[in-house]
Amino acid sequence: MEKKRFQAILALIAFGVLLYALLQNFQTAWEAVKTAYAVVAPVVTGFCIAFVLNVLLRVLEQHIFLFMKKSPKPWVRRLLRPVSLVATIFLTLGIVVLLMVVIIPELQESILLLVTNLEEYVETIQNWLSGIRINDQQVFTARLDWGKLFDTIQQMLTPGTDTSIVETAAGVTTSVIRSLMNLVFSFFIAIYVLAQKERAGELAMRISRALLPPQAAEKLRRICALANSSFSNFIVGQLTEAVILGVLCFVGMKIFRFPNAAIISVLVGVTAVVPIIGPLIGEIVGCLLILMESPLQALLFLIFVLALQVIEGNVIYPKVVGRSVGLPGVIVLSAVIIGSNLAGITGVLLGVPIASVLYTLVLDWLDNRPKAAKKGGAPRGT
Repeated sequence: MEKKRFQAILALIAFGVLLYALLQNFQTAWEAVKTAYAVVAPVVTGFCIAFVLNVLLRVLEQHIFLFMKKSPKPWVRRLLRPVSLVATIFLTLGIVVLLMVVIIPELQESILLLVTNLEEYVETIQNWLSGIRINDQQVFTARLDWGKLFDTIQQMLTPGTDTSIVETAAGVTTSVIRSLMNLVFSFFIAIYVLAQKERAGELAMRISRALLPPQAAEKLRRICALANSSFSNFIVGQLTEAVILGVLCFVGMKIFRFPNAAIISVLVGVTAVVPIIGPLIGEIVGCLLILMESPLQALLFLIFVLALQVIEGNVIYPKVVGRSVGLPGVIVLSAVIIGSNLAGITGVLLGVPIASVLYTLVLDWLDNRPKAAKKGGAPRGT
């Protein structure tokens, strides 16, 4: 007993010393963490892609190709995973290509039209603003100097000599190529993980049992199972919410007769996969698309989507996503807000699943207490 207490004291002292050293050299430690993450980022991204694709893979295996699993022929049963995996890859790539074919040409045409007619639009707005008077006094008198504006943009894009332009272009090109290569590697890693996910899970459990006491290993297994269930349900709920938002946007745009209803609704639905922030991005791009045809309709569309954003953020998202992960709506909103403040987009994506895991663990802890057991336990979500 004394030996265990002495070891616990030594471990506590070592942890305190390590924490003090990290705090004293926080900047250096943080740079080291970022460097290490940059090295393993493609692998981490690959596991994340595999986790998302696993939702579709399970649907195909458990529903679409279930007949192969029940086949009396062993070779047919062995083909279940390869067939489902190939179908998952083709479906995913098909959806991505379809969205690119539908959205990118329309977006490119709209941006070119905006750039071409930008000066005319600004002049129209300036003339409209200059007509606003209060007590016979002109409120807006400023005029945009296009020559000065283009000179400023040029100075921003050329910080030094012509050589800097070449260096900047080369740096951007290299960064884009590196990102694309990492994405390709991550996709192949995801395929390998999905192809042998049971073996990988079994290996992880064997390692945990070898390194941890049996009780700790079992608790870790339970936490991992909860995390897997929460993240999977979160992805399903997020996709469901995105479809609902896209359909509502399309119906509303048809009712109010906004142009480009189909493409803008698809764009809003796709970007809604990113919680809270995603729909806002799609709505801004949609507003720019409508601006090409009618500034007044663009303003009305902005009002419409802001109202839709309020409904989505306060009603649809907490109900759909919260119900899918077993969380009350207030905890869903709190998780999104706290996650965004802590880690930006990554925090927004991970906040709800992590909150779901913590929420379930707290409920289990309350259920295992003697007083909670006598009262029948705590309610499990709404």
